[in-house]
Amino acid sequence: MRVYALYILTFVLIAWSMRTWFVGACGLLAMSLLLEHPDYPNEILGVNGANPWNMLFICTVLTWMMQRPYESPAPPMSRTSKLAIGAFLAALTFVCAMSAVNMTAPPATGLNVKVLILDYYLNPLKILFLAYLVYEGANTPRRQAAVLGCIVLSALITAGFVLKYRLSTGLSSDFMRGRQRLGKEVGLHANQLGWVLAGTFWGMLAMAGLWKRKLMRFLTVVAAGIPALAVMVVQSRAGYLAMAATGLLFGLVRWRKLLLLLPAGAIAVMVFLPSVSDRMLMGVETAGSPIDRTEYDIDTITAGRPEIWAPMVEVIQSSLLVGEGRVAILRTPARAKIEAAIGICPSHPHNAFLEMLADGGIVGTLMMLGFYAAFFMTVVRLFRIRWSPLSTAVGGLALALLASRLVTGVSGCSFFPTRSMFGMFAMGGLALRVASEYAHRRVGAPAPRMQPAASAYPARFVPSAVAP
Repeated sequence: MRVYALYILTFVLIAWSMRTWFVGACGLLAMSLLLEHPDYPNEILGVNGANPWNMLFICTVLTWMMQRPYESPAPPMSRTSKLAIGAFLAALTFVCAMSAVNMTAPPATGLNVKVLILDYYLNPLKILFLAYLVYEGANTPRRQAAVLGCIVLSALITAGFVLKYRLSTGLSSDFMRGRQRLGKEVGLHANQLGWVLAGTFWGMLAMAGLWKRKLMRFLTVVAAGIPALAVMVVQSRAGYLAMAATGLLFGLVRWRKLLLLLPAGAIAVMVFLPSVSDRMLMGVETAGSPIDRTEYDIDTITAGRPEIWAPMVEVIQSSLLVGEGRVAILRTPARAKIEAAIGICPSHPHNAFLEMLADGGIVGTLMMLGFYAAFFMTVVRLFRIRWSPLSTAVGGLALALLASRLVTGVSGCSFFPTRSMFGMFAMGGLALRVASEYAHRRVGAPAPRMQPAASAYPARFVPSAVAP
């Protein structure tokens, strides 16, 4: 029944996007986190990749191309933004091209040139292109608020799945097995759930100022408790770290009083949710001696990651400047060493920085980090604007998602675009749009006229309404 409802919703959005393509883009964002759900259809009539999301994406792009000439142009990006985006695209293209030229992965890995192009190049480009559609289409405050709402809605739906599963099964003392079962039920790994939900929590707090009525602000803060509770029951230490680090960043950037509240909040979590402290202290044991000597199980604390990291360091040293190309962990001798150590080789080294260095070397890493640095500075400036609640909301949600992703990159997430990053990159496009309009107002230049998207049929336009 849920699948049929999804098809009906998709067809409604397709029909609606024929008139206003931006509705289709918002629908894509609202459904982005559902792509990994086990019940989500991945093919139609046996055609792999022909799923509802891709159908809506194709229709949205086509209607955007038809309606684009009749809309007001987006404000020009700054030179820094263009360079950062160009560097990111160059790094992604470079590492994928190196892998395609030197494809040496064994057939057992399932990695070949076709998979590399589709999954590791074209799919990430879809994420970036949707972010660009948001940049072009979010030309009114209402549309900008709609993007915020769709991204938060997608995360709230995922949080609902998490809480529903936990309420039906309870919190297990076997953390690893519980996390694996949760991942199969929701479709996202615990670390991915952790950063998405942690970022959504802090972003919703930043969005509370959008409402004029105090009641709506209060309800927004209360609703933010849904992803916060979901983070707690996911039992991901990376998620806990992302929650704390993002809150600390918010306190340092703008909300100074938060620095006083964070310790009290941490104590409250430890008292009322003891499973969180048990998970955080997993691998740390206090002996029963009078001295109470503390023992540390490094393998448990790191979840066996050093067995993966050591071979990856050797790969990095062998090609330090330009790397080995995309998915180096499966295409280099590191794969055999990791399999010998832990029995299986994952497709990711569980550290985003090691992955970037192994795949792109110093050159690719610098280009990628340059992009994220520009992204970070843009959203921080927006979040610090006090006279505009919309700028605070856009900058706050974008900063929360970005900071959470960067923090969890240390333990398991990638800095290359993945399906769970649709919302983060879309917020980057929205933040760039708001920042560009703000820059035009500051220098006194006339910003492009904000004309909502109309029908794709030119006859319905009034030329004087769009003429400068």
